[in-house]
Amino acid sequence: DTTVEVELNISDKDYLPDVVIFKKDDVEYSTRRDTAVFKEDKKPIFWGESGRMKIHKAVALAERYPDTDICQIRWGMELDQFVPDTLKAVKRVKNRTGKFSFGSIPKMNVWEYFNEEDGTIRMTKDMITWHHHLPDDE
Repeated sequence: DTTVEVELNISDKDYLPDVVIFKKDDVEYSTRRDTAVFKEDKKPIFWGESGRMKIHKAVALAERYPDTDICQIRWGMELDQFVPDTLKAVKRVKNRTGKFSFGSIPKMNVWEYFNEEDGTIRMTKDMITWHHHLPDDE
């Protein structure tokens, strides 16, 4: 059984994921449920970042969480504006099994995806331009 959390502190010493997915039994929550601590040898299944992510952060996440699928999504940018340099650095990380994905939502008018009445975001994965990197692609 898995859990999806948004901006949950997972006790990473440097970073807070925008979205994180993990197995429910792999963590223990703090009393206020605002922090999750992974049990020994357990890591997230998925780590999602929206917006700008510096290259050193991408590399640090790839090294710390070698089996975790990591995804970065950017609004208003084409893939070739942010993928090449980050991908080059991530490819140097050894012993990685998790997928590293990049997504681009090229339209600048992000408000067309929002329903202002109920606050929901309406998007499908085919509205995003994707690039997936699997460690076996080397």
